[in-house]
Amino acid sequence: MTNAGRARLTYEIAVQPVHGTASIDTDGTITYTAANYIGDDRLVVAVSDGTNTVDATVDIALQAEPVFDYQFYRVENPEVPGTWQIVRYDPNDDNPASNQVVVKQGAILSNKVFVMSGAKTDDSMVYLKREYAVFQERGAFEVRQTSDETPVEYAFYSDTVLKTFDASNTNAEKVIYRGSMLSDEMKAQGVAVLGTQYKLYTTESDIDNSYVQLKAFDSLPDLLRSEHEGEKTQLPLVVRISDSTAVVGRMIAPIVNSSGAVEKVLINEVGAYTDDTLDSVAKTLKVCNAALVSCKPIPDSDGVYYLLARNDAMIYMARAGEQTIYAYSVADDSVSVVTGVQYPAPYDGIHHQIAYNGGHGGSGIFSNLYNMPGVVDTLSDGDISYLLINYNLDTQDPAGEGRYSSHGMDPYVHKNAMVLTLTGTRGRKVYDNGTGIDLMNESDDIVPSYNMSLAAVKNGHLFLEASRFNGSETKDFHYLAGWLDTNTETTKTDLDNTLIDKDISYFTSIRVPPVAVGEHIYVNEDTYLNGETSGSSNRVYNVYKIPIDNPALTKEDPAVEHVTGRMYFERSAYRTSGIYNGNVLLWDRHNKGMVINATTGEIMGVATEDVDERVSNVVADRVGNRTLAGIGGLFGLHMTTTHGGTPFLVSGQSAAAGSLKSANQINGSWIID
Repeated sequence: MTNAGRARLTYEIAVQPVHGTASIDTDGTITYTAANYIGDDRLVVAVSDGTNTVDATVDIALQAEPVFDYQFYRVENPEVPGTWQIVRYDPNDDNPASNQVVVKQGAILSNKVFVMSGAKTDDSMVYLKREYAVFQERGAFEVRQTSDETPVEYAFYSDTVLKTFDASNTNAEKVIYRGSMLSDEMKAQGVAVLGTQYKLYTTESDIDNSYVQLKAFDSLPDLLRSEHEGEKTQLPLVVRISDSTAVVGRMIAPIVNSSGAVEKVLINEVGAYTDDTLDSVAKTLKVCNAALVSCKPIPDSDGVYYLLARNDAMIYMARAGEQTIYAYSVADDSVSVVTGVQYPAPYDGIHHQIAYNGGHGGSGIFSNLYNMPGVVDTLSDGDISYLLINYNLDTQDPAGEGRYSSHGMDPYVHKNAMVLTLTGTRGRKVYDNGTGIDLMNESDDIVPSYNMSLAAVKNGHLFLEASRFNGSETKDFHYLAGWLDTNTETTKTDLDNTLIDKDISYFTSIRVPPVAVGEHIYVNEDTYLNGETSGSSNRVYNVYKIPIDNPALTKEDPAVEHVTGRMYFERSAYRTSGIYNGNVLLWDRHNKGMVINATTGEIMGVATEDVDERVSNVVADRVGNRTLAGIGGLFGLHMTTTHGGTPFLVSGQSAAAGSLKSANQINGSWIID
């Protein structure tokens, strides 16, 4: 190409785009390769005729269209106890003979099942597609053994294998990792097989750099022969899912840049150990590149570390046996002491990670009658982290004078809570309803105050829940939901604006966690019809739709919209602040059991015309009383007509009025993510 004077023009990329890469050929054609990013990008082209050079700015608008075609649910596998059948459901196929098929038998599942692709915006991650599932199998390793005491022959599984299958083509399956893939160096530490617990660390905007935490053992413990995990030699591993590259250590966190790409991974290297030798084995922090092929230790970082919180600039950790909080700098890989705050007790990697995420019934010492499932303990906004620490949990003695119990269970609760803000290497305690000292199993005499869960943060204003055991025979807990302003230098002991303040008898069904979607936070309050004071058949839920940028509003304010129904939500994007994009869904048992989209006002419909009058309870299957019912426009709910009855799994599309329909009546549960 030439200019008006016939001089040949040359082209060069003078400034590369921020969220992609660009090249230009001799005739000026630009090739732009986008990262997984949605929003605006810009590049600058230098154009020269040999004498003069001018810059031309090229603005680029990046878009992506989510594609969620299928849903999945799980059913207990009758052939291999403790494992699941995975069923794929096609919501666009109305033929029950073809719209669902068992795609996997005998699967062991973890905290997440699916790796999803996504695209980053300036402040959120948008979900695009379910790419593949991660699961374990152990059926191939079955042996027959006889128990030590009363002789009983049983199946024992001596090893496991970690696999993946494609979400669109479920026959496309591959092995991620198995015992035979352990390196010679790993085997030299005395391990040979994989355990049955694993955890996914997914990066939606860079799915090739998603990881799984595994643990290898010398042999798996056989509980019927009185063996336990702690006496076995064990070695933690981090595996890159895309190519099975593995390194020794415990995952602290993948580090993702502003364009959504994984730059490096922070890992706590720990040598092979048993419970008796853990204190003596080598332990240190190390930083690996995203491919896990190059790692370097961080000087003076000996110890076992646990992730507490993170933000754009820092990762905050506790070190076992210490109250000091440590900050890892993303910029230079240094580790520094955080000043101004400390953990309320020397950190115990077992005691301080006890959490309740189970469903109906109990989980260890916890029960969903007395404990809020799925407590959120950290949020972030830019370079500020918010860390909730619930403390004074006595695992030996239940709370309540005289060892109060109800429904055949004793209440074990955290008796106090504090909230810290962390920025750079400095922290502030912005809330504490106790002494700031965690007595752990010596806290039996502490009078219970509030334990908490975070919901969302906007401009330094935290929305949270609080519950306090009060020992009443009829209303066991005092429940609060409201705002805490952290933009102060003082340590507060009360919320700044409490919207819900009431006594409740238990958490199951009554407590529906608040959720922030779009420009509003939806806050729930149970109440009863026609002057009634009890009974699930009389229960309704008031939902207050509160503008999230106005933390001074009360629920009675005219700016607050009031709707009725049991609340769930489907998310299309998430933020580390706890504010989602998506749709809020409401089930109203007293209005023919229909489900409506509270975000758009559309009626989703009634799932089954012949049973909706008898539907008594509807839950989302995420975890316990969590309200996450779907991702990317599709949602699923679990409807029951009688206590203990076979549930209806119902499906809907948030953007399509009248799309709600019954998928199956089966003892299963939806797999959301």
